[in-house]
Amino acid sequence: CAVRARSSEPLPTMTFGRRLALPLVSVLVVIQAIAGASLYFAIRSAALSDGETEAAAAVQNVARGWQANPGDAANLPPGTGVVVADGDRGWRVVAGNVSPALVAMLSEPGAAVPAGPATIYADGQELLLRTMVLPDAPGRRTVVLATTNVSAKLGHYRFVWLVLFCGASLLVAASLRVVRLIDRGFTRPIAQLTAQIAR
Repeated sequence: CAVRARSSEPLPTMTFGRRLALPLVSVLVVIQAIAGASLYFAIRSAALSDGETEAAAAVQNVARGWQANPGDAANLPPGTGVVVADGDRGWRVVAGNVSPALVAMLSEPGAAVPAGPATIYADGQELLLRTMVLPDAPGRRTVVLATTNVSAKLGHYRFVWLVLFCGASLLVAASLRVVRLIDRGFTRPIAQLTAQIAR
């Protein structure tokens, strides 16, 4: 059987513009990723700092109001509440609108309750929790809870993330456009000149 001869056509070569495109786009993507990550962590740090301040002030206000008028559940700020130890059955919410999932994450009534801020996840939200143990009557333990919704705070910056994503996409598209212009205006005339000389 006859063997077909291999094509003698030269293999396509990568133009100068295409060689320039890969490192240029890679550098732009890396720079954008670093800038985006830095901005995200800066915003997150600011949100956590604001959340800690708000939670600390809320838990102090609720504790003062509860000690002044025990059992008064009126006018509690959103995300705050009062729980009491209910024997071996854990904690029971007696005031406020805290989530049962949040209460379930507390330590056992006999264990120490951390007073410092703690980041927890409840009902699909990232929350900053602050607690305070109140002096109680014998056999009764009361804890004030205050939370700040970190997810909601970060959600306020969704428009910023959208603008950054669109800007990054436009920058990459513009760089590819510049590469094509370089390819057309620089590489092709040289290739045509080389072909004319070869003739």
